[in-house]
Amino acid sequence: RNKQHLLIHAPTGIGKTAAILSAVLTETLDKNINVFFLTPRHTQHKIVVETIRNINKKHNKSIECIDMIGKKWMCALDGASLLSSGEFYEFCHDMVKQETCDFYNNFKSKDKKHERELLMQELLTHNPLHVEELTQISKKRFFCPYEISADLAKKAKVIIADYHHILNPSIRELLLKRTDKLLSSSIIIFDEAHNLVSKSRDLLTNKL
Repeated sequence: RNKQHLLIHAPTGIGKTAAILSAVLTETLDKNINVFFLTPRHTQHKIVVETIRNINKKHNKSIECIDMIGKKWMCALDGASLLSSGEFYEFCHDMVKQETCDFYNNFKSKDKKHERELLMQELLTHNPLHVEELTQISKKRFFCPYEISADLAKKAKVIIADYHHILNPSIRELLLKRTDKLLSSSIIIFDEAHNLVSKSRDLLTNKL
């Protein structure tokens, strides 16, 4: 309400995730404000998804949420996760440019539009899903999991993501553009904030 920053220090297991999400969602549900929940741990992603599921169930709501991790880890192509971040970026860029990725091609194909819409509807029906669940379902239907999740994120109230989705300038710009979101109309929650210093430093460090 007062547009101020809030720093909370509380012990593990006290219920920080439920407390902050219930407060933030109560304040933003009827407003054009998005919520980015950023966490450096994949296990925490699941906790946030479960929390939103419980909120929806308890209050008979349908708060739309999308869970995203690094694009490399969502890639449907075998072996992609073995590449370094730089290698994967070049690999993905070349595959898209040369139109050799069937998963991406299917997502963009006009002939596959009906199938894509059915998949999106199915994912929305089971919303919210863990990123692993969304990735597996999309992969089975031969659609790019990242592109599907980014499309769903356009209508999502809550986006669960990693630190680098917002802290890395190039990734942030691409994500915001792809999901039609603005930082100026968003609340950003940094979970495990004691990791911010090292994560930010790593992003600014060039490696050979």
